[in-house]
Amino acid sequence: MTESDILDTALENLEKITTAKTKVIKSEARKNEYNWDALVSIQAGRLKESFKVEIKRTVQLSQLVHLFESLQKEKGLLVAHTIPIKSKEVLKDLGINYLDSAGNCFIRTEGGLFWHISGKKQITTLSKSKNKAFSKNGIKLIFALMLEPYLVYSSYRALADIANISVGSIGDILKDLREKKFLIQRNQSTILLENRKELLDRWVTAYNERLKPNLFRGKFRFTMRQDEWKLVQLPHLTHWGGEPAGEILTNNLYPNSWTIYTAAERTMLIKNSRFVPDNKNGLIEAYKPFWNVLFVQQHKEKLSLTNTDAVHPLIAYADLSGSHSSRNLEIAKKIYEQYLKNTFE
Repeated sequence: MTESDILDTALENLEKITTAKTKVIKSEARKNEYNWDALVSIQAGRLKESFKVEIKRTVQLSQLVHLFESLQKEKGLLVAHTIPIKSKEVLKDLGINYLDSAGNCFIRTEGGLFWHISGKKQITTLSKSKNKAFSKNGIKLIFALMLEPYLVYSSYRALADIANISVGSIGDILKDLREKKFLIQRNQSTILLENRKELLDRWVTAYNERLKPNLFRGKFRFTMRQDEWKLVQLPHLTHWGGEPAGEILTNNLYPNSWTIYTAAERTMLIKNSRFVPDNKNGLIEAYKPFWNVLFVQQHKEKLSLTNTDAVHPLIAYADLSGSHSSRNLEIAKKIYEQYLKNTFE
């Protein structure tokens, strides 16, 4: 299903549900240095509104970090084939208009147009293609490539060692990245990692859905006051992720939940950090790090983060982007602007 198909289907179903009249004014639009996918006019009775449209196949919260500001400022309409319920809730909270291909929507304008439709079922489905690039091994390799794009010139063995994956998986992942236009062979001697912003968005979604759940080690609770969490002595190979990493990196977020990435033994977490296992009510979620420790540490040094207890900003960004919280999305954006923007734009 192409973007045009998604838009046409969504508008057709909106017309059926609301009896409104819709019209695609332009297939592409550009304003304020942002490339919109379309301009759409919607008329309901005497009310008529035009919208700048962003089209997606599906919407994940990780994508909203870079979408919501433009959509908020310019009376945008986010149109997608599917929008998960949690993403819809965040969009509504942020006052962002959305429409899916079944006709479900939240559209509210200053001119008085207002619809909030839910519960309509999807009729068409998007075909699923092979996706080696965003498999669990692919997620690990892409993480390394995003930190160091020049790794594309490395041997398969070197890539496997840095990404902590098997040599045999490298070829299929790189082939898929080429087919998706993320790796471009400019000439015999030049290979470039392209479309990095789109690659980042897709990587964050894949990481939160496919890899991170497999890294989960359990929940813990503090034996001290939660507001004293910065006093915790983390054991070796342990770093704060999620909300505490957001606070450390931006000094602008008081955590409501805590994430740690640790390769330390469980007994060391209990002894050194004074964490108590509590899989029912614990607010501290522990995950196993998937990355090459030395490689990531070197890149933290480049960002002057050598002595911080936080994970690499890219991991913190992914955690916060996938946390189903508009507050955390704001902090994820700050992390992107401060630590990641130069790499991806």
